[in-house]
Amino acid sequence: MRLKRFLSIIYSLAGLWAVAQTVTQTVQIGDTFMQRGEYVSAYKYYQRASFFAGKEQIPGLYGKMGDASFMAGKYDEAIGHYNKAQGLEQNDSLRTEWMLKKVTSLAFRGRYKMALLEMLTYRGRFTPDQQKAAYYLKGLCYFGQNQFDRAKQNLLRAVPAGDSIRRQQIERLFSKKNLYRPNPKTAKWLSVFVPGLGQLYAGDLKNAANSFILNGLLAYLLIRDSVTYSFWDGFVGIFPWLQRYYTGGYQRAEKIARKKRKEKRGRVFQKIHTIIFAP
Repeated sequence: MRLKRFLSIIYSLAGLWAVAQTVTQTVQIGDTFMQRGEYVSAYKYYQRASFFAGKEQIPGLYGKMGDASFMAGKYDEAIGHYNKAQGLEQNDSLRTEWMLKKVTSLAFRGRYKMALLEMLTYRGRFTPDQQKAAYYLKGLCYFGQNQFDRAKQNLLRAVPAGDSIRRQQIERLFSKKNLYRPNPKTAKWLSVFVPGLGQLYAGDLKNAANSFILNGLLAYLLIRDSVTYSFWDGFVGIFPWLQRYYTGGYQRAEKIARKKRKEKRGRVFQKIHTIIFAP
């Protein structure tokens, strides 16, 4: 009887050891796929490991599934996994890590308000590196909402107070020239007065030339037909085309300026990112 009980315990322990080995090996395979950039395959192995993992391993596996989803561009899935990891994690530092990764996923999804709400309501502790990341993410979210003063305040906090060179570089990048130009309204009104001038102001030489030449040619044809034949002939035959391209021209100038400004702001933030995280 004692021998049977002893053998039962041995077999149970062996089974647990085998499962533990299976979980560890499965996670290692997933890590290998992550290193290769095969994120979908990595996710499947992490998910498989979670079916057999112990309670203490589950938060980390949710975090790994979040990492694989994030790298695969599946930000909504990543948010869900990081949220589960944060909710189950007992370690304060790791809980903060999952929260920051969830916020990063929200920011990449363009959900800046939700990301800010997560950080502003979080009551956990931060390591120095995590605090730097939190200031950076707050700055990113405010920047994404065009709240540039608040963005600058937080991004400057991500830089050591004694590092005056980096702080000055960030200050300069927040100039009106870098963030507010070209102004879409200015581009629109310039093209209202002179077709093509708004596009030229926005830096689109090709569309500026097209708008100027096309509207000029149509205006010439309108005058010519009105003089050669009659005002009515010019109005009926040419004016609708002139009106169409003239109106489309200044509307396009506004869109071009808005797109150029957005691209410019993206380049500005990329420079800020480089300044903050440069070694």
